[in-house]
Amino acid sequence: MKRLLQTRVTSRRDRAGATLVMMVVALLVLGLAVAALVQTATTQRNALKSEFLRVQAEWLATSAAHRAVLKLQAKPDYVGEVWDVTPSDLGLTDGAQVDIKVSRDSASDKLRLIAIRVEQHPGEHAVVRLTRTVQVGSRETTK
Repeated sequence: MKRLLQTRVTSRRDRAGATLVMMVVALLVLGLAVAALVQTATTQRNALKSEFLRVQAEWLATSAAHRAVLKLQAKPDYVGEVWDVTPSDLGLTDGAQVDIKVSRDSASDKLRLIAIRVEQHPGEHAVVRLTRTVQVGSRETTK
């Protein structure tokens, strides 16, 4: 009888220990799943931010080309500028710098080459750069 009672107590302890081990394993698996989800979400957020900054740089380059054409129409000897775009202009926390350089095309004096370089600093170490070259006709008149 004493032995039967010891067996029942021991089996209850064994079951309690097994349940504890199963709970620890379940929590470990759950923790790994949550960590994987957080990592996936972070990766997707970073990819989305990179795409946003790339598209923004494209728009800044397009705007710089329009800006250069307007300045060339007003002043045919316009050679370019460094255009500092403030964070408030972009509605963000970081600004951008757009370098515009205008030169005569070697093929024709009536054509201009507009070299545009966009540089954004979205983070302490990250830099987004985009370079474009646009060819435009000049409205200069010869006398």
